[in-house]
Amino acid sequence: CVCVCVRAGAPVESVAVNISVWRALQSLSVDHYIIRHFTGFQLIQENLTKLKVTYCQVQSMREMLMDAVVHKKPAPQARQGVEDWRQHALKTFAAESRLYYVPWVSLVDLDLGHNSIAEFDVACLEYLPALERLSLRANQIPNLVRVSASLSLSLS
Repeated sequence: CVCVCVRAGAPVESVAVNISVWRALQSLSVDHYIIRHFTGFQLIQENLTKLKVTYCQVQSMREMLMDAVVHKKPAPQARQGVEDWRQHALKTFAAESRLYYVPWVSLVDLDLGHNSIAEFDVACLEYLPALERLSLRANQIPNLVRVSASLSLSLS
């Protein structure tokens, strides 16, 4: 387990943290630290079973669960002339067509409490196939849709 905690009150804004060095990490707790300064989530997410990110100014579930682990497919190599390459590029080089998200296959327990999340993004659950417990307590979510009978959801 790795725990990153700053007890100074306000979140730290300047120090970057690369967590990819702990590839076998199973539990991560981050408290009072701006999560955007973390890198390497895509290299630890396969083994991570418990993730707690509290008081970290997380704005959305997507920011934490998808944008942090986005992968880019390599651009295809052009084999024809320049004009053929340009036509091919219009279809396949667009950033949207090269991005893909890897699911958090082992994540069972997710705590995103005490952040600034204003909306429950049901689409993010698609990338959490093993999730059993989700805590969104003390966020700014006004309404919640029915999610799943097998998922324990905590808002308070």
